[in-house]
Amino acid sequence: MPAAAMDVVKYSTYGRELLPYDLYYIELLKLVLDKSQDKFGEYLLKGVKVGKTQANMVTLIKHKKVINILWTMTSKEREQDLQPIRIPLFKGLGGCRIFLIEKDLQAKFSLVKDAEQLKTLYACQGADWPDTEILSANGFNLFKAEVHNSLYEMLAKGRFDYFPRAIHEAFAEVKFHPKLAVEQKLLISYPAPFFFS
Repeated sequence: MPAAAMDVVKYSTYGRELLPYDLYYIELLKLVLDKSQDKFGEYLLKGVKVGKTQANMVTLIKHKKVINILWTMTSKEREQDLQPIRIPLFKGLGGCRIFLIEKDLQAKFSLVKDAEQLKTLYACQGADWPDTEILSANGFNLFKAEVHNSLYEMLAKGRFDYFPRAIHEAFAEVKFHPKLAVEQKLLISYPAPFFFS
């Protein structure tokens, strides 16, 4: 009797070397796969260096090329292209956005009293991120970039004012970018569940 084929679960590691919170996603994925092994069989979890942008990763999964899972904030468009597993990975905290800013600019942000004042400043976002559409639709000024990792250096050089990040992202990322700090006063919030897809 031939042995059952082992499922190979492949995710993108492109440009993710400095993102320690990705270990949470990987460990959670391992836990899910371990707990379902009795029902679905053995698996191999493998990181693959593909997927320069979120849109690229969505396309690769949609066309069944190279990777077959990602963790991402959801959107109507992404749910048309992918099959989300509708268990929010952060129970809603993914939509609580605090900011990375240049280290010496806290006083500037301490003067911001409301959303309208914040909207006069420039935020940065990935061009293909779901929250880019949310912020644009709500009147925020945005600088958009294709490559996520370039945004930290551009922020440090003053190309824009702040970088909205999920709470779990900001405190991890600032450790790798000594010219940046976590802004201490402000938070914006919107529905933004993160799913495995």
